[in-house]
Amino acid sequence: IRRGDVTSWVRAGLADAIQPMDFLHADYNIRTEEFVEICKGYDCGVYPTVHDIIGGADEYLHKVCDTRMNDDKYRAMAKNFFSWGADGCSVYNFCNWGWNNTSMMNKMKRAISIMASKDNETS
Repeated sequence: IRRGDVTSWVRAGLADAIQPMDFLHADYNIRTEEFVEICKGYDCGVYPTVHDIIGGADEYLHKVCDTRMNDDKYRAMAKNFFSWGADGCSVYNFCNWGWNNTSMMNKMKRAISIMASKDNETS
């Protein structure tokens, strides 16, 4: 998506939340500030997205790389995003490859819990 499209959508009242992300992996450097600036003065929040993996996946998206996020990494990403003006964080692509994967659902809940507080104290 081009940034200009997002600006038009926000100004027209067509977006109430923006979730900047890399599609396949966690990105500590999402350009959060740019989206915060676009949304200033509009009823639209910025919620940068966190994934479960750092890096990508193979060409068929069946095997995920070995580098996974942990509590400290979630906390660091949230601190970055909040310091850049984000309204919160969102999660996506937790690579469970099936909604009955209890382990991944629990990990996602833990990530949400860690990122839910702007204080991000160690828990």
